[in-house]
Amino acid sequence: MQPVDRGPRLAVIVLAGATLLAGCTDRTVGGGGGVGSSDPGTTGPAGTATGSDTGDGCSAFDDAPLGEGRTVEIRNAEANDPIFLGTVTSCTTDRYRVAVASDPDAGHYPPAHCEPTCASMREGGCACPESCPVGFAIRLEPGGVYRTAWPSVLLVPDELSPDCVTDESCTGACPIRKAAPAGEYRAEAVFLVEPTACSPVGGDPTACACEPNEDGWCETSAPAEGEPYTVDTVFTHPQTDPISIEFVFLP
Repeated sequence: MQPVDRGPRLAVIVLAGATLLAGCTDRTVGGGGGVGSSDPGTTGPAGTATGSDTGDGCSAFDDAPLGEGRTVEIRNAEANDPIFLGTVTSCTTDRYRVAVASDPDAGHYPPAHCEPTCASMREGGCACPESCPVGFAIRLEPGGVYRTAWPSVLLVPDELSPDCVTDESCTGACPIRKAAPAGEYRAEAVFLVEPTACSPVGGDPTACACEPNEDGWCETSAPAEGEPYTVDTVFTHPQTDPISIEFVFLP
């Protein structure tokens, strides 16, 4: 394993284990992790395909159900310092991303802030939210582990035919949610050493303070903004073992 040089203080080793972005302008600070995160330790609810097969080919744009969740484990192996998971990319607070290893543009998950699927657009759901929610950073203590789940699906780029919509403005490029086929995928985790909101210079250091749970993590009141660091790993699907990423800071 090769350490990734992050400057004179920081290097990261990946032990195991991009995204299509959509822009927006207004930002509203809020908790809950944003669109790009799942509740820790859960697999997510079963999805339901939308639309119906009318014989005109429009059912090809239906969303596949969410699959069986595969655990994503992000661990802080540093002995002394906490890390902060999540960074804001075009209104989405990303704590992990999954994409096709050989071609990230061929499919990814989770969705960006304003990335309705073709199935949603068929029903006229193509408007972007007016505000841009900014999720809070997760503080991960030394030895702590944050768990979430990838529901074994990808958002695959496509283009919606005008014949398949109820709102003529809802046409054009959009992703279809599909079950992830067998193959190799790349998982990426994003973290901050110190969110901007609680920087000693111009920030509020108390915004990064919170009481960790038994797994060693908690949600701060600090927006997940600052200089991001990423680590990634290639994994095989389908498998049942967790997708595991471990951070180690080297002197």
